[in-house]
Amino acid sequence: MEFFKFIMFAYLTCLFYSFYKHLLIMLMGLEVLMLGLLMVLLNNYMLLMLNIWVLMYFMIFMVCDAVLGLTLMVLIIRFYSNDYLMSLNLNLW
Repeated sequence: MEFFKFIMFAYLTCLFYSFYKHLLIMLMGLEVLMLGLLMVLLNNYMLLMLNIWVLMYFMIFMVCDAVLGLTLMVLIIRFYSNDYLMSLNLNLW
């Protein structure tokens, strides 16, 4: 079972890094990665009968991460009119 979790997490990480053309696809991949990590944490916490408050904090962190990502995506779309990551010039400083 642990090997399956590791393979799933490694696959999701590779999937996240392979689709880097659009920002929305990257954000969706990040959310799926976070849900996979939440499932692993939930399984381990239930198996060891530990306190569930850490999972609550992790879910709050997931929601804040999603809101921040969507806010940045809306700002990028307003300024650059697309969500292509390749068209952004990151040497603005």
